[in-house]
Amino acid sequence: MKNAGKATKEEEERPKPFAGKTVADTTGRFVDYALRLDTWFRTVEREVEPPNEKQWTILTAVRDRILTELELANEDCRERKRRRGSGNVDAREEALRAFVHGLPGTGKSRVIKWIRRLFTEAMQWQHGVEFVCVAFQNRVAHAMGGATLRGAGDVGVGDCSSDRRLRYADIDRLFIRNQALRWILIDEAFLIPDD
Repeated sequence: MKNAGKATKEEEERPKPFAGKTVADTTGRFVDYALRLDTWFRTVEREVEPPNEKQWTILTAVRDRILTELELANEDCRERKRRRGSGNVDAREEALRAFVHGLPGTGKSRVIKWIRRLFTEAMQWQHGVEFVCVAFQNRVAHAMGGATLRGAGDVGVGDCSSDRRLRYADIDRLFIRNQALRWILIDEAFLIPDD
């Protein structure tokens, strides 16, 4: 009975995602991400089994997109407003969508591991914060150090999935958890059912 009361109380408490995060702070530093990425690429190039030509193409596209996003994020806000107000669409603002495919054993999973390393080592991002690796099957998710689609997306199992409701009207936990998410890597997407 004591545990049931505690669980009920925790269920009724509202999450406080921004507690202490809105306090003014004036620290700052310059980070040369292009240099970090170049250094990381040179390190990977010297590994015993470096990426092949096609794998380099994918890694380079990811690096270029990261640099583009950083450029857009650091752009003068007046310039951005002027461009958007003029009706001109900047193609750089469109998200990168890519599909990597190949026969078994061609190194698709290795590419995901390199991308994950690029994110954690060069960019110092955290899995589940700035990026997430997901897969349909638990075995594949575990192999890539990620999560299943159900776990990452709070997808219910069985009867509860058809009648899923938000617990709180004003704050959705999935939104709070993914508010800084920039990249989603999906392994073996062909296994995901259409429904």
